[in-house]
Amino acid sequence: MLLFPLSILNRSKPYWPVLVLTLSLSAIELPVKAQSQELMSVPEIAQATDAARNEALKKKAANAVNLLASGKYEELRKIMAPPLAQSLTAQKIKDIWDKSEQATGKITKQLNAEVVNTVNADLVVVNTQFAKTTDNIVVTFNKNQQIVGIDFPKIDSIEQISQIFVESMAANNYTKARGYLHPFLKTELFPQQVQKRWEDLIRRNGAFKKIVKTEIRPGSNVDRTDLVIVTAEFDKGSEPLFIIFDEERRIVGVDAPRIN
Repeated sequence: MLLFPLSILNRSKPYWPVLVLTLSLSAIELPVKAQSQELMSVPEIAQATDAARNEALKKKAANAVNLLASGKYEELRKIMAPPLAQSLTAQKIKDIWDKSEQATGKITKQLNAEVVNTVNADLVVVNTQFAKTTDNIVVTFNKNQQIVGIDFPKIDSIEQISQIFVESMAANNYTKARGYLHPFLKTELFPQQVQKRWEDLIRRNGAFKKIVKTEIRPGSNVDRTDLVIVTAEFDKGSEPLFIIFDEERRIVGVDAPRIN
């Protein structure tokens, strides 16, 4: 039973947005030669449109990071996609951010930002200077430029993340569990969808009891993914949950192979 899609692993080629443009020529009559010199080509217009969109995304991401740093969590909720804002109170955001700050220290400066465009989402990687370290904050936007996820620097090992991930779902804290998913998965799975996947598992296996053990299987240098097998005990017996991580300790897939 595939709990969370593994489609990220198959994205070997970058996705680029397809722009449909309508060109309108000036009503002023100019010599053909002059018009050909002044009019931009379709690729040039597309590049200009992309550049403008990316600059707007960078500004939105910088604003989101500033709201975090200044503790304005309620204002941050207002620029989130509705499904995410509904599942995150200002206090929840504060609790998550406080834990991250304990490891990194407070933000002192945003250094630079880079936009990664995909079909379903746009990621802004904000290189950030903290009091104790320099690391990235990744702000994920849907195509309406609403925030669907914010990834803070990872401070736990993949074994710890796997345990927290499962225990969070068992405690009905689906927002926290979702926080460990890869940004691409966050565009497809809001806390409500994470809850549905977990409840489907519970219906098949009975109530969750505890984690029996975890086993790490490091990946190769080729695929750069690591596997953590979490053996979980349910009312109807124990089942392994296969949790797959990328090289940045983000969950890119979860599978329960013994469930039909």
